[in-house]
Amino acid sequence: MSDDTIIGILDRKAIEHDAGRVSANAIWARRLGALSIPVAAIAILLHRFGQVGTPTLLGSIALASIIALAAVAAAAATLVTVWRHGWKGMGDAAVGVAFAAVVLAMPAWFAVAYFEKPMINDITTDPLNPPAMPAAHAQRPPMSNPVHYNDALIAVQRLAYPQIVPLRAALAPEDVYPIVLDLVDDQDWQVLDARAPAEGVPGSIEAVARSLLFSFADDIAIRIGIDGDGSVIDMRSRSRFGRHDLGANAERIDAFLTELATRLSIPAD
Repeated sequence: MSDDTIIGILDRKAIEHDAGRVSANAIWARRLGALSIPVAAIAILLHRFGQVGTPTLLGSIALASIIALAAVAAAAATLVTVWRHGWKGMGDAAVGVAFAAVVLAMPAWFAVAYFEKPMINDITTDPLNPPAMPAAHAQRPPMSNPVHYNDALIAVQRLAYPQIVPLRAALAPEDVYPIVLDLVDDQDWQVLDARAPAEGVPGSIEAVARSLLFSFADDIAIRIGIDGDGSVIDMRSRSRFGRHDLGANAERIDAFLTELATRLSIPAD
């Protein structure tokens, strides 16, 4: 056997061995993608059960997103090595991307809502005299937003959410109050304080609403006052954390007052 033949056999074996090699990037793509899910999931569960605060949750989601992006980058690097050297690993890379996509769906949704909705975190039907939040102020955690209303939000709200206005009913405040309280209970909101209207003093209800998935807390204040022979119902919803509510507060008030109008038999405009 000639030297050229031996060299050719060795070269062929080297090529075959190289072609069977699994890209290290593919392995890291799968590992990082798999890691990103428990980082996010554990933080969400701990937040839902009150074991960590919202800032910790947001930081954990950011960390999980960075890990997921690293998995996507490793998968892209895998594609390059597979294309150039014929190495294996696209299956692992695809699994890593699939895991990463689950985690990255959260910040992607946040980003869409962030740019679609205005930068606002406090919505009320009465910007000139918003319902007060003394109970919320007394039990708000550190680093949360203050409960005082920022007048700079008035113009932003009126432009973005012109439908957020007081609800007026023909019933007296004393008759409206229990209906409002029942609706609050049906929403599974945590009631912080509830005071029935009496002797011309408006009724008030303060509660905490939590989002379905992340359990983000928003404070709510409802005021039931006198309006001639009937009542006027004002509502306020304020995010505890962050400058942007992603539209949640306006949606909450709109849905609540729409259902309340139905229960009070108020005809739609």
